[in-house]
Amino acid sequence: MISILIEATLVAVANCMDTLVVSTACGMQKAMNRKRMWVLALTFAVMQTVFPLIGILIGGVLKDFIEEMVSYIAFSLFLIIGIKALLEARHCSIKDKIFDISHYKIIFTLAVATSLDSLILGLGFGLQWTTLEQIVTLIALFVITLAFALIGVLMGSKLYFIKPKYALVFAGLIFIAMGVKTLFDKI
Repeated sequence: MISILIEATLVAVANCMDTLVVSTACGMQKAMNRKRMWVLALTFAVMQTVFPLIGILIGGVLKDFIEEMVSYIAFSLFLIIGIKALLEARHCSIKDKIFDISHYKIIFTLAVATSLDSLILGLGFGLQWTTLEQIVTLIALFVITLAFALIGVLMGSKLYFIKPKYALVFAGLIFIAMGVKTLFDKI
């Protein structure tokens, strides 16, 4: 059981790095408050758990087709969000919001974009792991993603000294880089 816990924790930590980066960028915004922090963290944690669960349920039936599409879908979502942030930076003043996380659809979109790779992870679980390993890993994914998202928001909130325009450019570039990373992970 110890080896299952260690492996599940390592998988979850590796899978949640993008959550840490995105939640840090979100935490840099003045619109972030305790309620939004918890909504963001819970949304990210649920998506990081639901996508592997879907992958487990699908199993090997659509593995090749989905594996090809996931990278492109994640890339597209990150690219759109990144370009939007860069365009908003052009007209951003100190009084403006950095990235409008007050809309829950934005938080949901970010959660989906950071969780798409978990679908393939779940497919692997479904094909190779026992039910116990799958359950332990899903629990670890939820708990660690929740923790990483909360830590990221808190870290981002400490970066208040960054001008919103620069924070927007930073966030946009990170989102684009994460999208490009999903394409390189495919290679």
